[in-house]
Amino acid sequence: MELLAYVSQAINERRANPGPDILSQVLTGEDPLDDTEAMGLSFLFVLAGLDTVTAAMSTALLELARNPELRATLREDPGQIDVFVEEIVRLEPPAPMLPRVTTAEVTIGDITLPADTQVRLCVGAINRDDSDEISTNDVVMDGKVHRHWGFGGGPHRCLGSHLARMELKLILDEWLKRIPEFSLEAGYEPHIIFPAQTFALERVPLKLG
Repeated sequence: MELLAYVSQAINERRANPGPDILSQVLTGEDPLDDTEAMGLSFLFVLAGLDTVTAAMSTALLELARNPELRATLREDPGQIDVFVEEIVRLEPPAPMLPRVTTAEVTIGDITLPADTQVRLCVGAINRDDSDEISTNDVVMDGKVHRHWGFGGGPHRCLGSHLARMELKLILDEWLKRIPEFSLEAGYEPHIIFPAQTFALERVPLKLG
């Protein structure tokens, strides 16, 4: 309810006194949104980046907890955090299954799909299909930020990808400064929450120090 009230107030304020922000633009542009549409879009912006970043962060901490050499690398060279963030999103994308609908008949391999066919694109598999030296099951820390499908692609590519990168980089940088050493609880086995829109770990129990 607090979030609803906050967004509603923001919409009213931007409609009355528009500024340079995105909300003002969609409320006062050539084809302005009504309050219901603006409310839905605002919730999408807030919530779409909440579960996904949390999921990616839990996966990143899992990988770092079981790889002390990687932790040391990132502490000694924080510039490599950018590379690590991309690798986490490549290997464990929070939204690995992307729903799509074919707009025309298309043939993929030996299968022909008619128009209006619902399909699911598994970007998690694409990023690991060994089609090149980067698309592997391992974290590739070669100092380069490589392209991948973890944020989708084309016109439906994740709008918040750059913000997600910034958030993950900031969190990991601060975490490693304050908690340089940590490990996984003995006997821990990772489990994914499923079914769900976002693939996230149920829990990541860490031992600090």
